Amino acid sequence: GLWRDARTGASTARSVPPWCARSHTRAVYTASLIAIGLFSPFVPASNAHHGRRLPRIFAAALKRVTMSLTLFRLYLVATFAVILVYTLVVVSRHGLNLFPIFFGDMAALTWPGQFNLDFFTLLTLEGLWVAFRHNFTPAAVALGVFATIMGNSFLSLYLLYATYETNGDVAAILLGVSRAAAERKRR
Repeated sequence: GLWRDARTGASTARSVPPWCARSHTRAVYTASLIAIGLFSPFVPASNAHHGRRLPRIFAAALKRVTMSLTLFRLYLVATFAVILVYTLVVVSRHGLNLFPIFFGDMAALTWPGQFNLDFFTLLTLEGLWVAFRHNFTPAAVALGVFATIMGNSFLSLYLLYATYETNGDVAAILLGVSRAAAERKRR
């Protein structure tokens, strides 16, 4: 069987987990598996399933880990390069006068201001995540502020570093190495 009952240990021949009895839940579950199988660059390379039997689509995703992670890393390098070149061109033409323009558009309550506000909330989320990942120490908060100011110029290099630091382990990338290890120990 594909699934084991957690209480009894008995195998079942279901193609979906027992909690997917309703058709709409099954559809969401199937769509999730497809998305993970097609778009997951972060399937851990080692001990990925912690001894449990995986559905076929996860097994296929595990075979593509190295290629997916390589493509993700190439994407990060490419975005850093594009942002760097674009920024250098803008600075050479307009100088370093970003903040008055950025916040001025927001103060004017225009569509560029709406976009800037939306973007700024994304940047603050990035900064909070970086600080969270490093346990909100004073250095982590400073790194989070730096991440908020630098945007994708920082995030692309930071994620590139994190993929190597964690060997592509998504839990460690998202939570930080110490939190991910504590979570695994707790289970």
